[in-house]
Parts: sequence; structure tokens; C-alpha cells
Amino acid sequence: MQIGRVTTPHGRPMTLALVKGQLETADRGPSKAVNKWKVFNDIGETKDSFALQDRSITVLQALL
Repeated sequence: MQIGRVTTPHGRPMTLALVKGQLETADRGPSKAVNKWKVFNDIGETKDSFALQDRSITVLQALL
């Protein structure tokens, strides 16, 4: 038996919750796909509810 730590490619510790989440999303079909730009626009419209600044929205847009 090997003893050691399993990590993600970015060095984060791999937990059973991460594996479970990956398995749950692996079976999703295109019918459950989310349009990232619609989500971005919705967040922009409700940024006050999330206490987001304009800079945060700009960074999010650059990342998308």
C-alpha cells in the first residue's frame, strides 16, 4: 500500500468531495449547459446584491 498525498495539477490537496463533484459533472449533457455570457450579464445587473465593485466585474469579464 502506498501512503502519500494526492494533489491536483495545481498543487491543491485532492479530497473526496472534489472527486465526487467531478463525477457528478462528468455525466452532464449539452442540455444542461450554461451560457457564461448570460450568467455574466445577470451578475452585472445584480452586482449590488452581491456587493461587487465595477472593477470586479471588469476582471471577471477579462477572465471569461
